[in-house]
Amino acid sequence: MKRTIATALLAALLSGLPMLAQGQDNTTSTPWYQVEVIIFAQRDDARNEQNLRSITLDYPKPRVFLRSGETVPYESGQLALLSEQDRQLLALMVPAASLQRRDDDQPQPYRTLDKQERTLNPEAHTLGRSGTYQVLFHEAWRQRLSPRNSTPWVVITGGATIGNHRELEGSLRIYTGRFTAIDTRLWRTRFGAPLALRPSDGGNTAAKPWPALPRLPKMTQPLPAFMRPDPALWPVVDGSPVSSRGTPTRDDGTDGYAIQDIDLMKIRQRINDQDLHYLDHPRLGLLVKVTPYQPDQPEQDEANVEPPAMINPMDGLLEDSGPANRE
Repeated sequence: MKRTIATALLAALLSGLPMLAQGQDNTTSTPWYQVEVIIFAQRDDARNEQNLRSITLDYPKPRVFLRSGETVPYESGQLALLSEQDRQLLALMVPAASLQRRDDDQPQPYRTLDKQERTLNPEAHTLGRSGTYQVLFHEAWRQRLSPRNSTPWVVITGGATIGNHRELEGSLRIYTGRFTAIDTRLWRTRFGAPLALRPSDGGNTAAKPWPALPRLPKMTQPLPAFMRPDPALWPVVDGSPVSSRGTPTRDDGTDGYAIQDIDLMKIRQRINDQDLHYLDHPRLGLLVKVTPYQPDQPEQDEANVEPPAMINPMDGLLEDSGPANRE
């Protein structure tokens, strides 16, 4: 039993390590940008238009997750539960070549910023007080912009929670090339009364059903090949391999609530730096602002400059940018 617990802890610790090939942006010449997004919906219950039901809902890859500044991939208390032998084993399982140097003076990508660092608070306040609109999502973060095909999708959730889902779900990405643009694959689900309380439709099945909502992605990822445990040496914990968890699948997960309507916002639009842009939709709206960001450069005596700290698997306060699930 003790070995099984230690195995589970080791697997949990390893799965949180930021690896070179897993969503970390190692470029130093690419400029940083601050991204701020507000997503809102109309407070309009009288719907004359019917949305198409032949829609596709998915979370494209690669993808990343917004993480709060206080989030860490694992608690330092977990390390205290390991024996000295297990701690040494954990260090041996992560080759030095896979470790990164972290520059504490550089921004952490895809970390949500504090409210005082956002610039669109007045707009969000106005929308919320209007009585016409409902703000579903408002966050700001920093990232580097890359070409479209190599830019990860940022997973977005907001609004009310129904079962395993949120009122607003989906993802978006902001990329650059010949121009800067935003892609959105967002949907707002309107849930009706629980199925057990709905009146019978008399067996009428003529209406095309809504697509099942895709399960929200998890902030977990497969371990790199050199870190995958040998099945002959490492047991299976709770019936599942300790190396990874699966890809999102279709799972209604709405606790018996019927899907009444789905507003799909699938838009691609060019945007300009430092301009506030509005993405139009019959029932949803999105405000986005992308601003160049220059990290502070602390004044240091060049003779006494120390190299950035080496990320160590035994450091209980590691932070990463959130995993990007790649094909």
